Amino acid sequence: LNLRTLLRPAVFVPESKDVAALLAEMGDDGFHLAAVIDEHGDFTGIVTMADCLQALMGPVADAPRFDVEIVALGGGRWIVGGRADLVELQEASGVVLPASRDYVTVAGFVMARLGRVPVPGDSCEGAGHRFEVLEMTGHRVDRIRLDHLAGWIDPDQCACRPARPLLPGGCTGDRLYRGRRPPA
Repeated sequence: LNLRTLLRPAVFVPESKDVAALLAEMGDDGFHLAAVIDEHGDFTGIVTMADCLQALMGPVADAPRFDVEIVALGGGRWIVGGRADLVELQEASGVVLPASRDYVTVAGFVMARLGRVPVPGDSCEGAGHRFEVLEMTGHRVDRIRLDHLAGWIDPDQCACRPARPLLPGGCTGDRLYRGRRPPA
């Protein structure tokens, strides 16, 4: 397979180009994105066919939502689908996770706290709860169990405990614990 035969030259458009004309050009010439340049010839961004459609027709509907699993087990315990967003979790359980630009789902919160893609059995504590990864498909977190931690004082702190040691000798690295050792 020769990749050079699949390559096409980049398409550059001025930022002053009419959106309807650009969309028509994209359809006629068979390209789906273009580099945008300003009047000085400097690169200012990328425009896609979806961007053009949205500019002409307004916001395009998002992909269909998955039914998110949030099941109360009682006693401050929950089973949560990894795709549940923070608002859904808060509405269903009252658990308030800190907002971040780095994540919008419960699975994203766990990944951000661990600093890596988890494996089943990994756990992370935050917002007064322990989050344990129960099931995964490839790199996607499918199910997480939340357990309320009695006496939890500082919801901004986190103690993460991987299911397997990351370093020889069982040490997972103090960075993950923010200076604290994990519970035994």
